[in-house]
Amino acid sequence: MSIEKQCIICRKTKDNFNDEHVIPDSILGYYHIYSVCYDCNSLMGKNIDCKLTNHKLIELYRYTNGLRGKSGKLPNPFKGDHTMKDDPEQGVRLDLNADGIPVPHFIYRSLSTPGKLQFAIDAKDRNKKDLIIKKLLDRNNLTNDQVTFAESKIVDENPIISGEFKIDFIEFRLAILKIAYEFCVDMCPQYINDTKALEISQILLNADISKMKSSLHFFGDGFNDTIFSAFGKFIDYKNENHYLILTNQQAGKLVCYVNLFDIFHLGIEMSNEKIKVPGKIIIGKNDIQRKMFQTYNIYELAENISRNGNYEFHYEFSSEAEFEQFSLNELRKDFNFFSINGIIPLFDSAGNIKYDDIEQKVSTVEFSNLDGDNTLNTYSMNENLYVRHMPINKLFKVIAIKRKAFPGTKV
Repeated sequence: MSIEKQCIICRKTKDNFNDEHVIPDSILGYYHIYSVCYDCNSLMGKNIDCKLTNHKLIELYRYTNGLRGKSGKLPNPFKGDHTMKDDPEQGVRLDLNADGIPVPHFIYRSLSTPGKLQFAIDAKDRNKKDLIIKKLLDRNNLTNDQVTFAESKIVDENPIISGEFKIDFIEFRLAILKIAYEFCVDMCPQYINDTKALEISQILLNADISKMKSSLHFFGDGFNDTIFSAFGKFIDYKNENHYLILTNQQAGKLVCYVNLFDIFHLGIEMSNEKIKVPGKIIIGKNDIQRKMFQTYNIYELAENISRNGNYEFHYEFSSEAEFEQFSLNELRKDFNFFSINGIIPLFDSAGNIKYDDIEQKVSTVEFSNLDGDNTLNTYSMNENLYVRHMPINKLFKVIAIKRKAFPGTKV
């Protein structure tokens, strides 16, 4: 039974939806959504994804790493017009054999001079020789009886071929925009009604590169990974995986960052408004080894990289005497926090354990800041909680907890 719903691209109500690869299948994308109608899905592949999958840098990466397409063939990054270095008039194309090795194929070339019809072809095209001769004779109003035929063979074991690569610096952004847009809509459903989201869906529907260039703000040139350096404390993006990051900038605007194969690195301003992002930041990891796509929020990231990091406490003292008692105890060589099996609990004012583990509390409180390379995370307490100082066995009220993470397992 088909269910009618709105397509996020054409924004029409449809009942024919199929599997949309947010990240193209040919670059090992494992992130799927089901909110793009059949017609738009086809358009995205034909007009948008191809800007990325056919990009010369992607073709080179896939070729080098043996990433074959659905047909089982490797992409040919060497296709295009080439010439012999010592004979610039002789055109050459490079085909891939069954093993993916480039093989030169010499392109038909006319060498005719007055009174002499002559041409050169690749040895693999020898079966076309008679047809070519017939066309030449017809074109010159000649018959076989009027000419003398001669054939020579030239063998070049190590031909030096000259050519050039053309690298797109603009159009690939359209494909990355599609990835970012679909990620935003999937992670933040309310985003679909955003003014900028409507504009982006129309840009994608029409593959409107001109509108994209004039209306959208990009961060980075697409190739320099500097824009990802701020996320290096959370993710290890120097690998073959793909990463998508969704967050609000300090200016309050929604931004999506896309990293593909550590080749493309691009940030896109997705909204002029602050859109509520669950957990403040969402990082999506397309894990190529595990063949899966997984998302992490800021709390899961912090737990992933700093589960047993150091804690710093901010206290509130009821009197100068309490502060003096606190200070003298911290100077003792045997000072420590009360813990159970190395885990520090949080107490209520009566001395009862309220949280067996500090992490139980901080996981429910949003960061009040994220600061510096040490990932110093501050959590303000929204209830009266205490830690017990040893050896004096006294409770002190905590108003904030700072957790200083050590480098650990990154996403």
